[in-house]
Amino acid sequence: MPKVGLEPTWDCSHTPLKRACLPISPLRHCSQVYPQTVSLSINLATWVSVLCYNLAVMGQTIATNKKAYRDYFFSDKWECGIELKGGEVKSVRAGKVNFKDTYAQVQEGEVFLHNLHIDQYKQASYMNEEADRTRKLLLHKREIRKIYGIVAQKNVTLIPTKIYFSHRGLVKIEIALGAGKKRYDKRQAIQKREIDRDLKRAVKHRNR
Repeated sequence: MPKVGLEPTWDCSHTPLKRACLPISPLRHCSQVYPQTVSLSINLATWVSVLCYNLAVMGQTIATNKKAYRDYFFSDKWECGIELKGGEVKSVRAGKVNFKDTYAQVQEGEVFLHNLHIDQYKQASYMNEEADRTRKLLLHKREIRKIYGIVAQKNVTLIPTKIYFSHRGLVKIEIALGAGKKRYDKRQAIQKREIDRDLKRAVKHRNR
């Protein structure tokens, strides 16, 4: 005897079957459904890492021309940019800079830096520049005219005093007008430095 009530009330032979929905991993799902969102998150992470690095180096001194402070009295100072090429920027960021026998000079309305040694960046291979090449300094025209007028009238030399990062994370050079010290001036500077060092040592031992 047939059971009543179990037979379907409609013809299901032509009803399409739905595809089974398997669970999808969240990362795959986001990358396929929201590719722009994933790309934005990656770019944001890169931007944050670059920002953190720039904040770390802002205002940081890369190298100081200690010999110049020992041999010259300095008066006026200027902040200027410097033209760097290839891997020089990375070498500067790594602190591979030497101020030995470095000086600046006004030539044909421009200021050029001579003998600043920047180590060649090893990973740059054939794109490396000469380590001691002449580099152009970036100054306003009115500043260059002022510097040229002072150097022409007085017995002074244009000396770079330090290289550092600006508050925007850019490489900057500080140049100054230097008058050479006499021998007794150097002796006095050495004595003052030794006295200061002894005072610091005494204060340090007292605080222990």
